[in-house]
Amino acid sequence: MLESGKYNFPLYPGCSLPQSLTWAGTSGTAYDLSAYTAQLLITDVNDPNTVLFELSSTAGTSGTSGYITVSSESPNIEFVLTPEETTALQEVPILWYQLLLQDSTGIVSRLLSGKIFVTPQDSVQ
Repeated sequence: MLESGKYNFPLYPGCSLPQSLTWAGTSGTAYDLSAYTAQLLITDVNDPNTVLFELSSTAGTSGTSGYITVSSESPNIEFVLTPEETTALQEVPILWYQLLLQDSTGIVSRLLSGKIFVTPQDSVQ
């Protein structure tokens, strides 16, 4: 079983949140994830069973909503939350996320997880 990595990052309500990741082998070569699907789940750190926000690579991409994609080249995982989506998450000061990958046989693995620290809008210059 894949041991998931941990990564924490800030969220600034009203700003886009783009993240690009490369999952690579020990040689540094990016894994081909073109046959995988990805899902990003965001919950309240104190209530991990209630999903506040979700992105799925099966939903496609749109200019008006966030998206997550997987590919065969580096960066092989990318996701974006729109300013409207980050604003909707501003009420919870600390969020928890999980980045899940599902292979073509249906096996789901958590690749990455961690905390998202929400910075109040009035503290953003």
